[in-house]
Formats: sequence, C-alpha cells, structure tokens
Amino acid sequence: MSPVLQQFISRLERLPDELREHYAARFLEELDKENTPGPKHRIPGLGEGSVTMTSDFDEPLSDDFWTGQA
Repeated sequence: MSPVLQQFISRLERLPDELREHYAARFLEELDKENTPGPKHRIPGLGEGSVTMTSDFDEPLSDDFWTGQA
C-alpha cells in the first residue's frame, strides 16, 4: 500500500464515526463523477452542405397543399 493511501486511511480512522461516514461518502461521490462520461463534444462543420433549402422556402404554401389536393 502506498504511503499516501496509508496516511489517508490512518486519518480517516481517527475521525469520529459521523465524520468518517461523511468524508467516505463524499470521496465515493467524487469517484463516481470522474468515472461518469460527460457529454460528447460536437465538432462544428461536420454536416456542412448536407442540408439544402429551395429559394422559395419562405413563400406561403398554396391552398392545394392545405386541402390535401397537391
């Protein structure tokens, strides 16, 4: 066992039970945070050119479209 780990355990054992539980729980929470993968970083520009829009995109749709006759 490493000296740092021995010192950690020694100090933990000297604490009152309530504090020992508190610090042990906090330590485990920190370990869980480190092992939980974070959100993947998106790379801007990867989909560039994959979507196109017609020049009349903003124009109103015809009545035929809304009545289902188109």
